[in-house]
Amino acid sequence: MEYFLLKMNHDFPFGIQSLSFTPLELHGDMPTVKKVIKKGETAIHIFPDYLTTFTTRGQYHLVSHGLKSLLELYLPEIVWVPCVLVTVDDEQHLYWFMKLQKINAIHPHTQFDHTGLIQTLVLNKKAIPNGFLAFEICTEKQRFFIFRLEMIESILESILRRKFFGLQWVRLQEKISDG
Repeated sequence: MEYFLLKMNHDFPFGIQSLSFTPLELHGDMPTVKKVIKKGETAIHIFPDYLTTFTTRGQYHLVSHGLKSLLELYLPEIVWVPCVLVTVDDEQHLYWFMKLQKINAIHPHTQFDHTGLIQTLVLNKKAIPNGFLAFEICTEKQRFFIFRLEMIESILESILRRKFFGLQWVRLQEKISDG
């Protein structure tokens, strides 16, 4: 079986120079993420369908309401937590934190950088339970959402037809661990 990593596409149009997040805040009973995207001195409001960021509290993945609606059709077991994305002009957009079942399937051939972040994720095929279409792999510093090829094929046409923005699928290497 082949597996793919859902990843944020950093190729933003319009020459955007930076993407920054403030830490999560409590906004009523819903977490709030403040997002600033700048082009030179001008704030630009682009709302990709998939965002990831690192904060002092860890790595966060945000999914647009439209992408969430599509994914939950195919994966009703995903747990969703709502979040409000607020621009510098206080424009608000509904996003969602996605939670999948966590498994430990990191193969020893996975490559880490000097800070402990994974540079090349290699899956341990033996550690992935049969029938899992999507799952989450976590380290102390990172979270990865992994989807089986059959799931990608099911939703890819819908993703392309609806022109979701800001996400890409990266094929992962798989090995069978001896231990």
